[in-house]
Amino acid sequence: MNRASRTIRRFAAALLFSVPLLSLSACGGAAVGLIAGGGIGGTGFSTGAIIAFGSVIVNGVEFQTTDNTIRKRLDDSPDNIQGRDNEVFQKGMVIRVHYSTGDNTALQIDFQDDLEGPVSGIDDAAGTFTVLGQRVAFDNATNFLFEQGATLVDNTIVEVSGLYDADGLLHATYIKVEPAGKTTFEIKGFVSGLDTSLQTFRLGPIPGSATVTVSYSAAQLKDLPSGLANGLYVEVKTQNASGTLVADSIEGRTSAANDAPSEGEASVEGFVADLTGNAGAGFDFTLNGIHVHAAPGTDGIGVVAPNVRVEAEGTVSNGILNAEKIEPR
Repeated sequence: MNRASRTIRRFAAALLFSVPLLSLSACGGAAVGLIAGGGIGGTGFSTGAIIAFGSVIVNGVEFQTTDNTIRKRLDDSPDNIQGRDNEVFQKGMVIRVHYSTGDNTALQIDFQDDLEGPVSGIDDAAGTFTVLGQRVAFDNATNFLFEQGATLVDNTIVEVSGLYDADGLLHATYIKVEPAGKTTFEIKGFVSGLDTSLQTFRLGPIPGSATVTVSYSAAQLKDLPSGLANGLYVEVKTQNASGTLVADSIEGRTSAANDAPSEGEASVEGFVADLTGNAGAGFDFTLNGIHVHAAPGTDGIGVVAPNVRVEAEGTVSNGILNAEKIEPR
């Protein structure tokens, strides 16, 4: 996608904020096949928080949806969900969009949360709380959805979607608050420190990081054909909310980095991590686990700094996003 077409798309998206936003379509239609190694063949890829609807606006770009757009909430079902965009998804949810590069039509939109469980240690002044050992930050930009009778207090159940920074803090862009009562909780992350003798591993939001310990001795494994291994991205379901998490089930999931195409255009929102280089020689860093290269003179390269939230857009080649433009978020 060239710079002119990106500008037109962003201008069109910006116009939508000045008028009432309506979801323009229902869903359904034929499936689009995923290619091995991530992505949908011959398409673009965008991941970030939903800014608004009409159809779906992510990273400042409006992605048109049609009756053939596949919409999935992967924590609920692997199947296509019937409904309008703003019925299936909510503002603030971090989604992944595979789209047609020719006309900006969304072919498939996927959502999976980061964790769901009881809140503890709410600090209103700092804007943080803990869920299943994971620290979560919230602010005025976080979209809260309260179910009837629910308030944000300790032991309230929350579903959280957001972006992890380089220190492993989850910056929530969407929080659904439910009354206490649910007994099965879930958390996603990368496996490390696998101990097959003790049947435990550490789970963290960043490869190699460790937030909680998981015991898997009685767990049912799903979508893990070769079993557990360090570096895998998984979802753990458990009934205990603190200490070592005793897994009832462990399911293999696809991280954003593995879902992104190895070739093609892409835009990615996240916090700058693993930063090397400088503005004069160029930067290499990761956003949401995706390797980004910014050559000297890249539009917006001056905003790149450790742990800064940005969006990078450009072309992926050999699994590396070569940024053409970087913007603060």
